[in-house]
This record gives sequence, structure tokens and C-alpha cells, in this order.
Amino acid sequence: MSSSPTGVPAGVDDAAKVKAAFLTKVAKGQETCALITKVRATELLGTMLGGFNVKPLIDLLRSRVLGPRRPGVDGHLASSSTTSPR
Repeated sequence: MSSSPTGVPAGVDDAAKVKAAFLTKVAKGQETCALITKVRATELLGTMLGGFNVKPLIDLLRSRVLGPRRPGVDGHLASSSTTSPR
């Protein structure tokens, strides 16, 4: 799963559409994946650089579950690959 953020081109091609749809379903709890949590799916949507991920990200930011968290600030969305030791 390590190639997920970079394995599909950003933008609006067919692969990006499929990736965004899958990650959106996982982030909203409509589909489960043993390797990706709701929070991680949201993070991965954020790496897609625009296109099919924009509306789902806005919707997720408005949600009560994921919206109040700030990446790297509250620690809720910070993953080991994005945080540095202090």
C-alpha cells in the first residue's frame, strides 16, 4: 500500500476517479479496508492534488467525525511518515 499516494496520477484521469471514489467510501465508512483507516483515507485523498478528490475532501472537512481535526497540529491526522521527532 506504500505506493498509494503516488501510484495513481493526480488529476482527472480514470485511475484518479477510481482512487478518489474508493478512498471517499473508506473515509465515510461506506466501505472497509483492513489497510486503510477513515483518517488515512482522508489523508490519501489530500495527496491527490485536485480533481476528483476536491468535493469529497470538502464534505469530509464539514463532517463531525473528521472535520475538527487539524493535520499535524492536533495530532489526530499526523502519521509517523509526516511527523518529525521534537
